[in-house]
Amino acid sequence: MNKQISIEVEKHKSELNKWYQFYVGLDIGADFHVAACIPFEKFRSEKEWKRQKTMKFYSDGKGIIDFLAQLRNIREGFGLDPSDFFILLEPTGGHYSYLVMKVLLDEGYHLFQVENKSVKDFRERQLGLNEKSDEIDARIMAYMGWHKTLHPDMKGIRLVKPANPYTDSFSNFNEG
Repeated sequence: MNKQISIEVEKHKSELNKWYQFYVGLDIGADFHVAACIPFEKFRSEKEWKRQKTMKFYSDGKGIIDFLAQLRNIREGFGLDPSDFFILLEPTGGHYSYLVMKVLLDEGYHLFQVENKSVKDFRERQLGLNEKSDEIDARIMAYMGWHKTLHPDMKGIRLVKPANPYTDSFSNFNEG
């Protein structure tokens, strides 16, 4: 791992050890994105987090504004700020996720990326689920964020905090 990336990883380890009020999994698509915004306490029951409703929104500016409005409603309803949200998404070569990443980072949300393969492996190996949908993957990414917060040294899930929406964080270092 090069020195700059090592510094960035160390700098954001404290964010991984923080308890967040909400975990958001964001499945990125070309035309629309799907988000699962799950409160911390819902992960205590497998039935609860797996049945949480998801938000489907277009990947354009209007869709992202609608998504931000939903997050704002949750924040205001619980008296929270953006730093109380752990948002996890897959890198998609940059262009599909660029706008939503830029807006979320600019708004102050804690944004992390997880490799696409890790989501599939976690879904199949850890949870025993073979079915796949955008909604399922959004919930699983929220669960992965929560799980990684509880077990920061857990192997198989590597989370990276992007410095900016232009960065494909995983292209900078090898699997360890």
